[in-house]
Amino acid sequence: MKDQDYMLLAYKEVERSNCVRTKIGALIVKDGIFIGFGHNGTNYPHECFKNKSGLSFAEGDVYCVGTHAEQDALMQAHSNTHSVLGSILYTTMRPCLACTKMIIKSGVREVIWREDYSDLPTIKAQEESNISFRRMP
Repeated sequence: MKDQDYMLLAYKEVERSNCVRTKIGALIVKDGIFIGFGHNGTNYPHECFKNKSGLSFAEGDVYCVGTHAEQDALMQAHSNTHSVLGSILYTTMRPCLACTKMIIKSGVREVIWREDYSDLPTIKAQEESNISFRRMP
């Protein structure tokens, strides 16, 4: 399979997201084997607290009970006793700073994303890491 094929599978994972703000999917591949899939949102079928409480997205971030797609994929791989050391993580959006820190600590060797999410601290952390972060056109 090629990068485009793996990214298409990450986009399939988007369909499982129940986030009302942004839907993101992720896939972790090691030696050509899928070891973790993930999507953002809550891990139970409840309505988003931010949406339910009427909070704006900005003020409600503190109250978000959802996980990010990258976090979900990493947890799934670990719960299935797969090491992500040396793997590639495909995600539909550039990882945020919190996910970037988890990815760096986890041992993933490369991150490929499609849609850009950029803030200076996140970009700086990604550039200073020894992991390849690259955008797929």
